[in-house]
Amino acid sequence: MSEMPRIYVLRRQPKTQPLDDHGQPLNFRLFASRVRHDRVAELVGICKGILMDKEVSDGELKYLRGWFEKNPETLEDPLVRLLYDELTQVQQAQGMEDEARKNLQALLERFTGGSIDDFGSDNPSSKLPLDNPPPEVIFGGKSFCLTGKFLYGGRKECIAAIEGRGGIWMDNPTQDIDYLVIGNCGSRAWLHSTHGLKIQRALELRETGGRIKIISEAHWAKALEVNLPRAEKMFLRRKSRRLKHRPLPSSGASNGHFTGKTVVVTGTLEQFSRAEAQEALRRAGANVTDSVSKKTDFLVVGAEAGSKLDKAQKLGVKTLTEAEFVKMLG
Repeated sequence: MSEMPRIYVLRRQPKTQPLDDHGQPLNFRLFASRVRHDRVAELVGICKGILMDKEVSDGELKYLRGWFEKNPETLEDPLVRLLYDELTQVQQAQGMEDEARKNLQALLERFTGGSIDDFGSDNPSSKLPLDNPPPEVIFGGKSFCLTGKFLYGGRKECIAAIEGRGGIWMDNPTQDIDYLVIGNCGSRAWLHSTHGLKIQRALELRETGGRIKIISEAHWAKALEVNLPRAEKMFLRRKSRRLKHRPLPSSGASNGHFTGKTVVVTGTLEQFSRAEAQEALRRAGANVTDSVSKKTDFLVVGAEAGSKLDKAQKLGVKTLTEAEFVKMLG
């Protein structure tokens, strides 16, 4: 009986795939993204650590240089790339003289969001992406994207402020967007403690010649004061004509309760519009701002005060009711 013919099947030899510490095959694309994310988080921590003693030493600068040499993949992050470019310019200064040290410290503070005194329960957002000098902010017909946590108020309140002045709110940065506004504090949804994907996208758009301008919440809020909503302007005109017999509160020079003090007004007041209250405070010698911070002396609280009141209570800032505010103005 003849033997059955043998059948041979050719199979490609599988490539040896590297394994991780747990014996699992590595997904290079996923692994590279995860490593880059971890390295950027490590860089933020290193920069904050350098700022701890409020002085940059030769050893710390040398370590930072070496770190970039060992982790070139982090330069794919546009914010890290911006830090590296400016760091290179600072290093070109001869030696590590006082001026160079100050410039380097200021650069690291802008990258991490502030000095060590600014690091609290809410991580400050990076100041490095901001346009310098700050551009003029125009609302009519211009588009705005918001990212981060705003001291001005919740996201709905911020969007209402933009649309009430004729601006357009957009959820994500695009080639046609005009402004990206970065909130004072980092969001928990951000990719890193100092910045997120919207900031990365805006920087990429700016690098490729996009018209987008990146501004801080403080600069945006200051522009809100100048550009009052049309409805509020009409209300003020009607109120001014109706109440000509009642001047604004006196300058307060007789009591001086607000002289040299930093004051924030929030919520809806019954006797005044917010603009009128702020004007009265300025006449009383106060420094009027829109954001609550450790330097704030008083927060004047109206109805629906929102997040500014919560921030003031956390920081121990003294709050005033409208009645207390009017009494102190004299």
